[in-house]
Amino acid sequence: MRPTTLARASALFLLAFPVARAASAQAGLRGRVVMEPTEAPVPGAEVVIAAVDQTTVTDANGEFEIPTFRPGEHEILIRRIGFSPRKRKLKFRAGETLQIEVLLTPTVAVIESLVVVGKPPLPTSGRFLAFERRRAGHDGHFMTWADLRLRDNMRTHEALRDVGVRTVRDRLGRNVLTSGRLGNRCVGQVWIDGVQLLQAAGPVDIDNYPVETLAGVEYYSGPAQTPPEFNTVGATCGTLVLWTRER
Repeated sequence: MRPTTLARASALFLLAFPVARAASAQAGLRGRVVMEPTEAPVPGAEVVIAAVDQTTVTDANGEFEIPTFRPGEHEILIRRIGFSPRKRKLKFRAGETLQIEVLLTPTVAVIESLVVVGKPPLPTSGRFLAFERRRAGHDGHFMTWADLRLRDNMRTHEALRDVGVRTVRDRLGRNVLTSGRLGNRCVGQVWIDGVQLLQAAGPVDIDNYPVETLAGVEYYSGPAQTPPEFNTVGATCGTLVLWTRER
């Protein structure tokens, strides 16, 4: 049980104290993310220290750890869909790990009753009928119009993690599709509205295609899963197919 002197309702970081580490020039962070007011664990919450390019997610118990990064004063961002994001600046000293506990407040209201009076403007062209056929019959990962609308406020590489898309940030700051093979050098292929993007000028930055412009997503992790129309040489390292909204 936490000490009664700690403020509860308004506290963001209920606990923040150093934990001894072996002598090192690095700092660390670990902790737990819980839901307000029940204090149930929040799995899948993203914990970001942008200044040192460190990101992790909480496990099934709401716990996380970022073991080593440059000491100093850094802003911590904690976020998850369905909760208000939290930010806080903390000072990290070399050789110490700071331990914190974070309260996230749900943003989704409970609706007692719901009457459906219409449907959203779902895409209906032939290309989206083909999308639905593949979604029903292929061993891939898909995001529909409705899935994407829940993620309109996210960057594309963040939103697509939910369907297994893995990216690596290259030296030019591009978030590039990768299978993780060959030390992240296995760059996947990207298709937009049925047209493969050539990578002669460098890998495709998938963040160039904002979530709010998309109507469907397909991801295939390798050639065995990729349907024939997208199964080119580049399918070895994964295939990402993005469909934009119809105008």
